Amino acid sequence: FYDSLGKEGILSAGATANLPVNVDVDGDLPTACSSDFLISVTNMNRTDNKVFSAGYGTTTIDLGAFGEDTWTVDFSGGYSAFGGTSGATPHVAGAIALLYSAPCPSLIALAKANPEQAALFVKRYILEGVDSNQSLLGITVTGGRLNLFNSLNLLLDDCSATGCIKPFALKVKNLTDTQATLSWSAISVDSFNVRYRQVGGAWNQQLVTADTLQLTGLIACTNYEFEVEAICDTSSSGYSSSGFKTDGCCEPPATLSTSNISDVGATLQWNSVLAAISYNVQYRKISSANWTVQNGINQTNLIITGLTPCTQYQFQVQTVCAGGVLTTFSNAFSFNTTGCGGCLDLQYCNITGDTEFEWIESVVLGNLNNISGDDNGYGDYTGMSVDLFAGNSYTFTLSPGFLFQDNEFFNIWIDLDQDGTFSGNDLVYESISGSQDPVTGTITIPTSALIGSTRMRIVMEWDMAPSECTIDYGEAEDYCVNILPALGSCHSPLQIDTVNVQETAARINWKAVQPAQSYEIKYKATGSQNWNTLSTVDTIISLTGLTKCLQYEYQVKTICADTASLFSAVKFFFTKCGTSINSLNQENPEITIYPNPFTNQLIIKINSIKQATTDIQLQSITGNIIVSKSYPQQFNGKEIRLLEQGQLPSGVYILKIETENFLDIRKVVKL
Repeated sequence: FYDSLGKEGILSAGATANLPVNVDVDGDLPTACSSDFLISVTNMNRTDNKVFSAGYGTTTIDLGAFGEDTWTVDFSGGYSAFGGTSGATPHVAGAIALLYSAPCPSLIALAKANPEQAALFVKRYILEGVDSNQSLLGITVTGGRLNLFNSLNLLLDDCSATGCIKPFALKVKNLTDTQATLSWSAISVDSFNVRYRQVGGAWNQQLVTADTLQLTGLIACTNYEFEVEAICDTSSSGYSSSGFKTDGCCEPPATLSTSNISDVGATLQWNSVLAAISYNVQYRKISSANWTVQNGINQTNLIITGLTPCTQYQFQVQTVCAGGVLTTFSNAFSFNTTGCGGCLDLQYCNITGDTEFEWIESVVLGNLNNISGDDNGYGDYTGMSVDLFAGNSYTFTLSPGFLFQDNEFFNIWIDLDQDGTFSGNDLVYESISGSQDPVTGTITIPTSALIGSTRMRIVMEWDMAPSECTIDYGEAEDYCVNILPALGSCHSPLQIDTVNVQETAARINWKAVQPAQSYEIKYKATGSQNWNTLSTVDTIISLTGLTKCLQYEYQVKTICADTASLFSAVKFFFTKCGTSINSLNQENPEITIYPNPFTNQLIIKINSIKQATTDIQLQSITGNIIVSKSYPQQFNGKEIRLLEQGQLPSGVYILKIETENFLDIRKVVKL
C-alpha cells in the first residue's frame, strides 16, 4: 500500500503503538511495514524523553516527535488535549508538507519528473535532520527526535536554483574483491563527473556520458567512496556521495540458516565468503557445553545426523582463508529438531491484538491454571500443557482484564486433526454474546481427535466474535494440549521408540494398546515412494536388510478385533555408517572427485591397485537414488565420468563409493 503511494510521490507518516513494545519483535500496524515511503513515529514528552507507553524498534521506528500533552482545536471552537503517538505523528506529516513547499526549484523539478525519488529525498532530509536524543538511542532507526529547522536547512543546502538536479539513487552492483559497477539516476542529463577513492586517499576522476561506470583494479576488503555530479547546459549540480566496501575479507559468514530439519537431522547452511579456502563448523545442544566440530568443509552446507528429537541446537561457522588464517566463529544460529508433537512441530498462523484497553487475564482448564495478564496482544504459553482424554468433557474459566470494562467475546480452538490450521470442528467453544465477567463453559474432545500433542488457541476480542488468525482489540494465547486415547479405544500406539540401531538393522518398540490383536509397521528410506510392511503381535519388532548410513522413517498402527487405528506420526532414524567409513567431507587419499561444485560432468578418479568391485551411487539428500553403477575392474588411476549429460537440478547430493574394503561418502554440489 505505502509503496504504491510512494510511486506517486506520496510520503506517509504512521503512529506506532501506545504500548511499551518492541515493534521489531511484536509487530504493529502500520509502523512495522517495511516500506521506504513510510516514516514511523514514536511519542516524546515535554521533557524531551520518549514516553514509556510508546512503541520502539531499531529497524521499524524511525524517530520521535512531541505528542504527549499537546493541544488541538476541538468541536466546540476551543482547544482540548490531544496526546499519544497520534499526537506526535501529525508533526512529522506537517514537516513533510513544509519541505515540499520550500522554495527549491530542483526539488520541484524532481517531484514532477520522478515523484518517487523526490519522496525519498524528503524522507532523507527529515531523518538526517533529527536531534540526537538519549532516550531514543539504540531503540529507533535514527536515535533522534524531529527537528524541522535542521531538515529544512539540509534541503535548502542541497537545493539548486538552476534546476540542475544532483544525481540520485547511487548504487553499487556486481561487487567483487577487485571490481565494482557504479550506477545512478538523473533527470535530463547526458554527462557526469564521477570520482572515487579509497577512504581518505586521492580522488580518481572521470567524465562519463552514461549512468554507469565499471571500476577495476580495486583492492580487496577495502572501503571506497564515490561521488557523482551532473553537468547541465550552463551549470553543474554539485556532487552526490555514496560508498562501498570490496569483497575478499577473511571473515566468518554473516548469514546462517537451516533446512530439511527432521527428528534426528538437519542441513546447516551459510553464505559464501569469497576469501574462504574452506569452513569449520561446530554445533551442539543449547544445554551442552561441548561442541561437535567438523573441519575442512568445501561447500556452504553441512548435513548433520544423529540429533536428539525435540531438542534445541545451535551452530557456528568459521572461515579458513589462504595460509591457514582462521576467523573467529560466526554468531550462533539456533534451531529445533522436530519430534515434539504437532503443537510445536506444526506452523500455525500468527496472531496479535491491541491490549490498550482489554486482555486475557487468566485461563483455567483441567489442571492448567495460568494467570497471564497483559501480553501485549499475544501470549505464547506452549511451554504449558494439559492432558485431555478423547471422549471426555472439561470445564474451563476464562477471565478478561480491563483498563475500562466492556463486553468481551471468547473463542477456543483445538487443532483436533493436527494439520496446522484451526478449521472445521477445531472450534470447540464459541461465545454467543459478550460479557464483562469471567466466562465458564465446557469443551468436549471427540473420540475422532488424533492422539498426541496439539495446539490450543484462546482468543478474546472486544464487541465481536473473534477469528482464529486476526484480531483488532483484544488478545490471543496459545497452549499445548496432549490428547490421550479414551480408555479401551483402538488408538495408534504411544511411546514409540527406536532402539539398537545398527548398520543394516534397527529395533522398534512401543507401549501396548489394551484392545490390540496385532500391530502393523510400515517403513522406508526417506525420499523413497515404496513402503515396506510388517506385522507382529508383540510390542517390539526388528527391521533388517537396511542400508547403512541412510535415514529411514516409519509408522505404527493398531489392529483390533473389528477396527484399526490410524498410523502414528512419522518417526525417523539413521542407520550406522560402520567403523571403517570415511565420514562426510573427509577425503580418502585413494579417491579424487572434481570439480566440486560441478556444472555438467562429475569426474571420479580412484587410485587403487586392489582387485575389488566398486559400487557408485549418487543420491538426493532425502535418499532417492539418482545414479547407480557397478564397476567390477580395478582402477589404478582411471577416471569415471558419472554424469555425461548433466541433466540434474541444482542442489546438494550425496555420493557413495563402496568396495569390500571401504565406504566413502561425500557431499557434492550441482550448480
